[in-house]
Amino acid sequence: MSPSAPSQALNPIVNAVVQAAAGTGKTWLLTSRIIRLLLAGSAPGSILAISFTRKAAGQIRERVMQRLMELAEAEESRLIDLLQQLNAPTDKATCAIARGLYEHLLTCVHELRVSTFHAFCQDILQRFALEAGVPPRFDLYESTGELEAAAWRALDHELIGDPQGPTAASMDLLLERSSGPESTRQTLSALLEHRSDW
Repeated sequence: MSPSAPSQALNPIVNAVVQAAAGTGKTWLLTSRIIRLLLAGSAPGSILAISFTRKAAGQIRERVMQRLMELAEAEESRLIDLLQQLNAPTDKATCAIARGLYEHLLTCVHELRVSTFHAFCQDILQRFALEAGVPPRFDLYESTGELEAAAWRALDHELIGDPQGPTAASMDLLLERSSGPESTRQTLSALLEHRSDW
C-alpha cells in the first residue's frame, strides 16, 4: 500500500479499493474505515464487511470492538492520538461520539454485520428463496475436511502423473528446505488454511 492509500481509504466519503499482500495491514485498515464510518454517523446496521473465512470475519468484529473499547476508555490525550491515527477530526463533538461508540454498538437494534461471502449469499438466498428457486430453509453444506482431502489427492495425482513437471520440482525444493515430510505437510496445510490471503 502506498503511504497515501490509507488516508484516502479511511475517508468515509471516498469509495476506495485497496489491494495489498498478506500481512500489510488490510485488517487494520478495514477496521479503521468501519470506525470512521461510525464516527461520521453511519448506523452500525448499514455497514457490511465481508471476508472469505469465518476466522477473518471474527477477527474483524473482535478488533472493531477492541478499538472502540479503547476509544471509550482512553484519557483525553490518548483519545486524540487514536483519532489522529484514524485521520479523524479531534474536536470535542467527535471525541464525545468516539467515547460513546462502544456502548452504541452493544445496544443498537441492527448490529454491525461482519460475514463471510458464503453466509452473506446464503442470507440473500433465504430472503428471496422463491425468486431464487431454492427451499426457504436450506443450509450450507460445509465440508472443509473433504475439500482439503480432495486437494491432497489432486496434488498426489499431479506429482505421480508428472514426476518431472514444475509441481514436482517445487515439491522437491520444499522437501529439501523443510525438516521432513511432516513439516512439509504442515506448511502446505497452513498455506491451504490461509488461501484467502493469497
